Amino acid sequence: MAMPEKILMARTWPALAAGGTSIGDATIKHVAEYYAKAGYAVEIMTGDQGLKAYQPIAPIPRPRRRGG
Repeated sequence: MAMPEKILMARTWPALAAGGTSIGDATIKHVAEYYAKAGYAVEIMTGDQGLKAYQPIAPIPRPRRRGG
């Protein structure tokens, strides 16, 4: 069974905080990952390059089969 999102955040944020990541940045990171896993293209709109580095990589579109 998958871990609920709020528990996941509570378990992962202390390590991020030790590295200097704020709770706000950690929340943005988790929300972006949540939507990326759901199949959405996600872009974090920020000038903060540290936060921008957490932006999920866009999924590579699968080629469609040609009808034959």
